[in-house]
Amino acid sequence: MANATPWFELGPITDIESLGYIEITNRHPARKGMPYWVLVLVNSGRRTVCADGNPIQIGPGEFFLLPPNSEQAPCRLDEHSACFAHFAARGSRIDAPVHIDPAHVRLPLHGSLPYTPDCFALLRYLCSHALSPYANEQFLKTQLQALLSIISLHCQKTPDRQDHSGLSTVTLLHYIKDHACVPLRSQDYEKEFGLSYHHINLLFKKQFGCTVKQYHFRIRMEHAAQLLISGCTLQETAERCGFDDYFFFINSFTKAHGISPAAYQSRHSGT
Repeated sequence: MANATPWFELGPITDIESLGYIEITNRHPARKGMPYWVLVLVNSGRRTVCADGNPIQIGPGEFFLLPPNSEQAPCRLDEHSACFAHFAARGSRIDAPVHIDPAHVRLPLHGSLPYTPDCFALLRYLCSHALSPYANEQFLKTQLQALLSIISLHCQKTPDRQDHSGLSTVTLLHYIKDHACVPLRSQDYEKEFGLSYHHINLLFKKQFGCTVKQYHFRIRMEHAAQLLISGCTLQETAERCGFDDYFFFINSFTKAHGISPAAYQSRHSGT
């Protein structure tokens, strides 16, 4: 169990040092002796950090949580969009939970976010509220505490489990993310894992509350959004995301983000 992911149990949030949203290409800053927990949620792209000498990379729909006073070092240049929270709370390292305890916030060093509710959107809202002249510190602490509880319950319900076939949920997640720009078919899953698509889908939905098709669509659309932000044309974005039909890409993106890709790119480029 030497390589097991560390888990932490956190008490109530006593202070929020900062909240923020970034769309940027950079390296994680080097830090040592920072007295706050560091929570990072990634919406698109990749975020990499070396925490106490151990590299951690997370992608869309994932998070990492670094404890106070951990030594943080940059690993690589990342292009990503993410929300972060630096906060104070009493906490301690624990063994991975065996039973679900909704009364306590228990989180791993890194993990996946629930499909619903949209935790990234919730934290981004708090980031915006923090900049408002009407920002209320108690409201921010209460809502951030609620967000941690949501993620905690999800992580306690969905550790890296294997069913009787030996299929790991984390292996399945990585397969989908590694093929974000490929139009995956049911046959592709069956060939990769040697199991029926029905069985794979049941396992995934039981763990994450959505089908593999729904999750793949979400990851694909988040990648498309990142390409548009980086300046790719709509046609290039459609092609790089594996869409042969340009108009089908337009409709898919609009369905996922509630806004056309052209309008999305304009909004995020400041034009």
